[in-house]
Amino acid sequence: MLIHFHASYLCGIDAISFSMLIIRILTLSFKRTQVNLENFPSNCGDWSIPNGCTRIVKNHTGCVRPKTIPGSYPFYFKESYEEDDGSLIKTIEYADLCSQMVGFNRRVYPDDDIDYNSRYVYLHHYVETPFFGIINDFYVMYGYEFNRVYVAAQSQSRFSGDDSLVNYNNVQSFYKCMTDMTNENPYNYRKPCS
Repeated sequence: MLIHFHASYLCGIDAISFSMLIIRILTLSFKRTQVNLENFPSNCGDWSIPNGCTRIVKNHTGCVRPKTIPGSYPFYFKESYEEDDGSLIKTIEYADLCSQMVGFNRRVYPDDDIDYNSRYVYLHHYVETPFFGIINDFYVMYGYEFNRVYVAAQSQSRFSGDDSLVNYNNVQSFYKCMTDMTNENPYNYRKPCS
């Protein structure tokens, strides 16, 4: 009896694991040709606009619902910040660290080390939802202008439909981390949009 139960339990786990593998493969391949892997997107993908995309960019370009999501976040930062030990940490290092802390993710671009001395850096992560393994694309753009830097972010679903605020939470988590690391105050007009 115990052996039969144990075998049934293992078969159930194998079936769930196989189903999750299939979902992951489908998610990674779905909209693959429409997902920009090497440049920050100019707007949300048309399949994710209704309820599956959140972005913070300089002028709300590419947004269709700029007034519907509460909260505001810092967008401009100093080029570097002094740590307690007197060393300087560049904002891009914070952006890299904070982007790695968003959900269960893996950076897919760049696939090698980041040049922290660059004046423009683009990051792309796959963020996986717990249990089902559905992939969302998370983008970060770091740029230097007029003795300050800006950090833009976008998170969007690979599937159309309601994302249950997963992408909003990804963006919020990223900017909360950036705020905690830099102690910058949010700009009242810098709100996330979709």
